[in-house]
Amino acid sequence: MNNNTDKSISRRDFLKNSIKTAAASGGIAAVPGLIFSDALAAGSQASLFDQTLLRIARDIYPHDMLEDKYYTQPLVPLKETHLELLQQGVNALDRLAMNKKGAPFLAITEESERAALLRTIEETAFFSKMKITLMLGIYNNPEVWPMFGYEGSSWEKGGYLHRGFNDLKWL
Repeated sequence: MNNNTDKSISRRDFLKNSIKTAAASGGIAAVPGLIFSDALAAGSQASLFDQTLLRIARDIYPHDMLEDKYYTQPLVPLKETHLELLQQGVNALDRLAMNKKGAPFLAITEESERAALLRTIEETAFFSKMKITLMLGIYNNPEVWPMFGYEGSSWEKGGYLHRGFNDLKWL
């Protein structure tokens, strides 16, 4: 029995939908022409969505001395509570990157070009949520304080006046 109905689909649409489906399920490890984050190069099975969030996080608060884990830790609860907002934001940023640079955000290798794209969306709810979540998640983390030369709260030790008030070299 042949139930062949005339629901033709173009090759382009078939490939585009196949890639989206595979990417959403985490089934794509590499797409020719795309350059992925260090996490993928190191063999991580992170999805394109997660890699894009990590790249955005590192571009918003660029600290080369911080490991990826300090950026991903605050993103985990954010994904649990605001997944739709994050997906919409990443999709919109990818569309913007495709229109302006001819490649998805993650494939843009120049930090200055990614930063310019992020500046165009900094008034969006997506960017604001990412910015505040990362700021609190990164800078309120006692594990990173020594990397920035911050010794933590001094109130319990009598304050800073007589112990380290003027010892920050970078300030």
